[in-house]
Amino acid sequence: MAKISAEIPVEKLIAKQVQLWAVRERLRELGKEPLKDPWCCGYVAISRNVGSRAGQVAQIVADSLGWQVFGREIVEKIACQANLRQSVVESFDEKRQSEIQTWIQTIIDRRALGPDRYLRHLLQVLLTIAQHGQAVIIGRGAYLVLPPERGVRVWITAPVEKRIEVLRREHGISRDEARRMIVTRDAERSDWMRRMFHADPDDPTGYDLVINTGYLEPADAAELIIRALERRFGCPRPSLRPAHANA
Repeated sequence: MAKISAEIPVEKLIAKQVQLWAVRERLRELGKEPLKDPWCCGYVAISRNVGSRAGQVAQIVADSLGWQVFGREIVEKIACQANLRQSVVESFDEKRQSEIQTWIQTIIDRRALGPDRYLRHLLQVLLTIAQHGQAVIIGRGAYLVLPPERGVRVWITAPVEKRIEVLRREHGISRDEARRMIVTRDAERSDWMRRMFHADPDDPTGYDLVINTGYLEPADAAELIIRALERRFGCPRPSLRPAHANA
């Protein structure tokens, strides 16, 4: 399930994903999928500016590796809907769930975050997805909370004028409308990150890679990310796995 279609209800997408995770866990129990293969349990966390073509980059990475894209809207919906969140969380046994809860508390303590229920739900979802691995996660502060040794954290941006042109093409809007969208979305992103994580999303030190798609095509940006994964994992990318193993 390398692509997410807006035409398919999120509930069905998540149900299918949970089933695929169950297959992978069973394969691991049977010793058919190595537990310590970093390409089986790795992730990419992408933060981005609107109009930077980050969604295209994420999809190319996922298609190249046979991984799954988890966009901001999908993650948000899982975090906010109890039934979806429960099905995702319960894809692990109680021991693994307990380990995730311990890590959540570590993150909250380390970043001095308040007792926000939504934030705990969000962290629970992000960490569960990352623990299953083979995931490209877009937005929602994932780059701040996931174990850095298990993946690559990327900020994708572009010059404002380039972003304006992208938004004009994608939405059929004027230059002024595109510029207003950029100003509004950038401000909302910054405000949300400061409020939820006490973090500046434009601080480059929080990322492993900062990619400017104003001068790189999405396919080239995706290749940089995959090469960064190879360096992090210390081994070359695998050949594309068969569909039953792509959770």
